[in-house]
Amino acid sequence: MKWAYCRVSTFEQDLNVQVNWAESKGVDNEHIFAEKQSGKSKDKRAKLTELINKVNKDDVIYIYKLDRLARNTQDSLTIMQQMRDRHVVLEFGDLGRVEDNDIGHLVFTVFSAIAEMERSRIVERTQAGKKYQKEHNPFFKDGRPQKLSEYQIEQLILRKKTESVSDLAKSYSISRKTVYRYLSLYNHEEIIEDK
Repeated sequence: MKWAYCRVSTFEQDLNVQVNWAESKGVDNEHIFAEKQSGKSKDKRAKLTELINKVNKDDVIYIYKLDRLARNTQDSLTIMQQMRDRHVVLEFGDLGRVEDNDIGHLVFTVFSAIAEMERSRIVERTQAGKKYQKEHNPFFKDGRPQKLSEYQIEQLILRKKTESVSDLAKSYSISRKTVYRYLSLYNHEEIIEDK
């Protein structure tokens, strides 16, 4: 039987590319297990656990990319061993079918280690970029992205001369508190709240 596992890390991301790929491999929709969950630990992924418990000998699990299965080598190898014990085949869009022999397992192990290293390097680059921005950009704010672009903020500051905070909040679909925050951060003047 054909199965598929699809995963993205956040609720904002879309699963459609992975699901469409699985369907192109002939996997029926009811055999596609998809979830929005971080790949850091297999223990937190309910759909993956459910799929592992359903597969049988000679089944094939299709996975769009190796890093969708796991983001660390240990989890990848644990899952692979569970599949070997059940005589289940894994086939990846970026790696191909993992053969049940020494060479297949060596290739899988090496690529799993590369996927883990890639994730670590992404985290390092992200942290380095944030550090640089904190040191060189007085307007940089770590956390959620700004609701308005720099241009919109400039316009908001200009419009404040003739419009109320309430009108600006409605116009930009943001709260009055957010308007005050932008005015104080970017205008560098003490803002007196309108009532």
